[in-house]
Amino acid sequence: MGKDYTCVVTPLLEDALMDIDLVHRQTLASAVIYMTLGVAGLRCEDALVHLLNFIWPDVFETSSYVINAVKECELH
Repeated sequence: MGKDYTCVVTPLLEDALMDIDLVHRQTLASAVIYMTLGVAGLRCEDALVHLLNFIWPDVFETSSYVINAVKECELH
């Protein structure tokens, strides 16, 4: 069921991942983790790789919470 919403929410998540606020980016990195786990193996890899391209630059942030969320996201 999550597969149906992946392409719909991708632009919303993409916009929030470009936000200046660190809390939004940390929350969205966690949301991408759970979205990835929910649609694993259902051929939604293109949208997930697209979101990971927006998450990757956050690994250089100074906040340890954002860095941990990004690293956890990349592991899944």
